[in-house]
Amino acid sequence: MNEDKPGKSIATESVDSIEQEDDIPIGFVDATFVDSSLNVDMKYAASDNFTGRRLYSCSRCILRTKVAEKLKIVNQLLKQKGFQLILLDCYRPKFVQEKLWQSKPDPHFVM
Repeated sequence: MNEDKPGKSIATESVDSIEQEDDIPIGFVDATFVDSSLNVDMKYAASDNFTGRRLYSCSRCILRTKVAEKLKIVNQLLKQKGFQLILLDCYRPKFVQEKLWQSKPDPHFVM
């Protein structure tokens, strides 16, 4: 984990630029590094989503470290009951949010 390294902010980074653990901004982690049994299916990194388009290339689940740790606990509890957590989307860059909004604009929601 890189929490003691100064540097990048996820707000200014594109998820597509995150290729290795050192590229993950401070305070964030690949969720599968915290719990390798997490089922990750990043829908917006493929075309099998409601837009029918691949919106970004990174298929890693990048989350705030504390969120990933909490999801590990939830996943362990679910597995005890015969279920498993599936993560379909994690950190979503602003440019992806804008593409999603453009594909299905809804005046009842604020962009």
